Amino acid sequence: MNLFDVYKNFQNEKDCHNYLIGLRWPDGINCVYCQGNEIYRRSYGNGLKCRTCNKSFTVTVGTIFHASKLPLSKWFLAISQILAAKKGISSLQLSRTIDVNKNTAWYMQQRIRTAMKTDVILSGIIEVDETYIGGALGNMTQKKSPNVILTKVV
Repeated sequence: MNLFDVYKNFQNEKDCHNYLIGLRWPDGINCVYCQGNEIYRRSYGNGLKCRTCNKSFTVTVGTIFHASKLPLSKWFLAISQILAAKKGISSLQLSRTIDVNKNTAWYMQQRIRTAMKTDVILSGIIEVDETYIGGALGNMTQKKSPNVILTKVV
């Protein structure tokens, strides 16, 4: 998702919360405390409440967005900026782009990078874009060079 898509799809907090609800609970909302499925939306804000345990929660509980006063739209913009930067992005540049303090941008980067660290083992067909492995073909020996056909002269 590029920056234009983020601006277009997530114009307010309600859109962001609905998107996260769809990602987190595709088969229906479950309580984060008791795993109950009798959930209703609060009349104010973006809160949810469980009828079983009578506890209130939001979709951000247990995520990198939890306990953050920043709007989710800024978080989504920050994620798109960090993922789009080929060589990384500094916290100063991120702060200018999404209009937050540099310390806030640094904090956001730390949370996003922590969320990106996973021990996922890849399998199947894996495609990588813009990757170059190895040196110049002229520096390779004849045995290692893929363009050289080895023939035995008798």
